[in-house]
Amino acid sequence: MTPEPAASNDHIERANTQFWNPPSLEELMADVAPLKSNEHFDIPDVTEEEWDAFMAALDE
Repeated sequence: MTPEPAASNDHIERANTQFWNPPSLEELMADVAPLKSNEHFDIPDVTEEEWDAFMAALDE
């Protein structure tokens, strides 16, 4: 049986840092453009009740 490869300490350190110091919402959304007027937001197979709850959450 071959042993599993061990993760390098660099990867573990990076993951640990990202877990305990997650990026801010501004950092996560920095390269995200808003929808243009001719685009629409579509969630497949969503019920009308789910859509209403989703829209209500956006208004909060």
